[in-house]
Amino acid sequence: MKLRIALIEASHWHAALYIDGLSRLGHKVIAVSDGNEELAVELSRNLNCTAYANYQELVLKEKPDFVFAFGRHIHMPKIAEFLISEEIPFVIEKPAGVSSRQTKELVLLQKKLGTFVAIPFVFRYSSLMDTILSMKQAGRLGQLTHCYFRFIAGSPQRYIQANCSWMLDPTLAGGGCTINLAVHFIDLFLHFTQDTVSSVYSVFNSLTHGTEIEDFSVMVLKTKKNQIGVIETGYTYPENGEKSREIYYSLTSTEGLMWARDNALHWARRGNKEKKLAISTETDEYYAIYVRKVLQEFLKGVPPRTSLKEMYQVMLIIDAVYKSARENKVVIMA
Repeated sequence: MKLRIALIEASHWHAALYIDGLSRLGHKVIAVSDGNEELAVELSRNLNCTAYANYQELVLKEKPDFVFAFGRHIHMPKIAEFLISEEIPFVIEKPAGVSSRQTKELVLLQKKLGTFVAIPFVFRYSSLMDTILSMKQAGRLGQLTHCYFRFIAGSPQRYIQANCSWMLDPTLAGGGCTINLAVHFIDLFLHFTQDTVSSVYSVFNSLTHGTEIEDFSVMVLKTKKNQIGVIETGYTYPENGEKSREIYYSLTSTEGLMWARDNALHWARRGNKEKKLAISTETDEYYAIYVRKVLQEFLKGVPPRTSLKEMYQVMLIIDAVYKSARENKVVIMA
């Protein structure tokens, strides 16, 4: 079944990755909206579709089968509330707001109306994560004891170049690299451990670029079972004309050590020879996979793998992370 797709607030820098995934599947983008009408018109010309400055007007006139919603983080709750109320199935970019309170309100509304709402925690849909989880489910990974994730992206200047300068305003974005990047790895940590975070400690700085948002962040999460997660994110990768980011995953368990980087997964199991698998760690590639799988979930009538519920659990921790950095203390989770 080919769907009639709409894109809301489509000047977001991630939109192009979703459009690529949709084009591979043959779904038709029938309309786009953006508060910057000039940008909406420009994108609509490239997609041969209708442009709107107002997303409510788009939805009410076009009645799309499915929506991919973006926008400034501070405006995302209002967009999501409208789409849920109109019972339009949709994906909304993370973090879907700037606080857990906002996300909780959306969870309650979605539960009441039953609208299909998915959050693109795209790492969960990747072949890398599928491989790790299959090993865990087969009992080969053992009990996880420690997870370490490092994702260092390029300068925030790229947001200005992408017409998303609001990303450098903490009032509009909710923060910097932490709320933008670390949310993916908080979700992975919760998913891998299947436990509740009991305490959070974090430190930030903005020494590299000197903007109002943090451009480097480290957090330590501890679960009730004493599993530890360390998540390091930043906007500090130098522009050198080669790579644009650094990404690294490491999982320590009672059975051994697993780590992934540079399109390879290594597994050093106790008493066994180290194994190495070729697997993609190119994060931009995950979006096309995500688009395909989330639309399959929708068409099959099953809940999305990552929903507002998962976003809410992550945002509870994000709130604690920012509180810890502000107050320079360990935050105990309720």
